[in-house]
Amino acid sequence: DSITYGYDGAIPNNTNNVRVEKPYPVTVQETLGLLKANNYGVSGAAISGGSNPLYINYANMTNNADYVIVFAGTNDWQGSIYGQPLGEKTDTEAGTLYGALDILIKGLVNKYPTKKIGFITPLKRTAGGETNKYDLTLEFLF
Repeated sequence: DSITYGYDGAIPNNTNNVRVEKPYPVTVQETLGLLKANNYGVSGAAISGGSNPLYINYANMTNNADYVIVFAGTNDWQGSIYGQPLGEKTDTEAGTLYGALDILIKGLVNKYPTKKIGFITPLKRTAGGETNKYDLTLEFLF
């Protein structure tokens, strides 16, 4: 999403989608001494919907990654943009977050069967307690 992309939300009316100087993947690359860190972040993207859903677009990622980190879900939580319900944990079809996540995980494991794949849970969007249109909140678990 825009966090991975590095969208500079501090710029008022940032309609040109201007990036910050160092999106967090650059910091990860520098901190870990990686040769390269590909940034596939797209402003407004979600796991389950929108015009660039991760459950489809992971297929466009390089085939030779050593590590894959997925940091997404805040736009899915917002829900008001994409309208994808959470669904059931057993969902395996697109149309719910759980279904899209199932497709994404299986697709990444198939694409990178011997590589390390990690997921970072959605970043909490607000100071606290706000619910989305499905009456769900993002809570800190620690």
